[in-house]
Amino acid sequence: MVFFRFLDKNEVQRWLPQLFAILHGNMRVIAPTGNTYDDDYAMWRGAVGPAMQKENRQILLIFNNDTLIGYLQYYTNDKTFMIEEAQIIPAYQGRGVLRSAFAFLADFISPDVLYAEAYASKQNVRSQNIMEGHGFARIGENRNGKSYHYRADCQALLRRLREHPPAEARLQKSVHTVVNTIAGILAKNAPSVYLYGSVTLEDFRFGWSDIDILVLTEKQIASVQAEKLLLLRQELTAREPENPYYRLFEGGMLRLSALLSDTEDTVVYWGTSGERITNRYVFDSFCKKELLEHGVLLNGKDVRDRIGPPTFGDLREDVRRHYEAIRAYGSETGESLYSFGWLLDISRCIYTLRTGKIIAKTKAGDWALENGLCPDPSALETALRVRKEPLLFKEDAALHAYAASLGTAIRQYAYVLAREQENHSYGRPGSER
Repeated sequence: MVFFRFLDKNEVQRWLPQLFAILHGNMRVIAPTGNTYDDDYAMWRGAVGPAMQKENRQILLIFNNDTLIGYLQYYTNDKTFMIEEAQIIPAYQGRGVLRSAFAFLADFISPDVLYAEAYASKQNVRSQNIMEGHGFARIGENRNGKSYHYRADCQALLRRLREHPPAEARLQKSVHTVVNTIAGILAKNAPSVYLYGSVTLEDFRFGWSDIDILVLTEKQIASVQAEKLLLLRQELTAREPENPYYRLFEGGMLRLSALLSDTEDTVVYWGTSGERITNRYVFDSFCKKELLEHGVLLNGKDVRDRIGPPTFGDLREDVRRHYEAIRAYGSETGESLYSFGWLLDISRCIYTLRTGKIIAKTKAGDWALENGLCPDPSALETALRVRKEPLLFKEDAALHAYAASLGTAIRQYAYVLAREQENHSYGRPGSER
């Protein structure tokens, strides 16, 4: 999934090589300079490095999970929001990434700014079309005559983006607000804030999925900090009642040392059924593997190199725990559409036993269906339809009634998982006893 993060000005020099690589990769096709890469980089770095020290100039980094895929460089003054660079790698061009980035920025631009301006190379027809498609008018050229100068009514542009924001941009703003608020409360504790789970596995489905976060600190969370964090979801929702995302955040906040040693600590826990301040946090091997392989660092120092990867034995033991939960709670289902989730959980457990890997639940369900693993394939097919478009089936009475009758299908599929556990009770993934 695409994420946005403002470049920390203390880290400008570290990011310049990656930013220039994206810029050069795009511009060498559109407007080559004829110079060597190193000469172009030296000239560009000499201009951008000092320029970024000015308070009103910012760079918005654009990631797909942990991979940098583009950036926006801009500055603002009393009247103008000037877009200096808008660069996206070719694989992500034409996919609405820039629109989402501008929508994300909408709340960070002063309501007093009158104009949005940008330049587009005369050779870059694509950029010209993007400008004109967003309401920019051509008003002139730059000094050397190689680029067109564009201008738009800034507030009208931002208003359109606020009224019709891409769903991804709304989610990004919510993530940004939650992370920055947590980081502010824990500023003296050196927090590292991670996103993991369905969002970073590109399996987030509004109406079904949670937004999983993990906050690891160097210093213990004080009682007053814990109290501020406890009801943060509710406070943010009260400020923005139209925002549906804040209540979806779940996870734990605790010291890194406590997570590593599995010892007691001051822990703030956010869950589906509520929140609490407790003294221990359970972070199973599935979550750990997701964090290490697919998690995204959103604030602070990356400390994942201090977290050892789970062994196959750890994963196998957590599959056993999942199996016991399925037997205890999944054999008799209610009318909730979440009942279909048991079938996807079983699919992922089997996939992990066979491969030692973690994939998204939707992908696991598709894989299980393709491999004919579920004794009742129609039940799994329905589970996948619900998972992929939960809002479409929210008011479907017949489907809710079907959910209440899933017990037999879940029990039959659980027997398949039991056999898989027996086959993989020793050795490595993929090996059978």
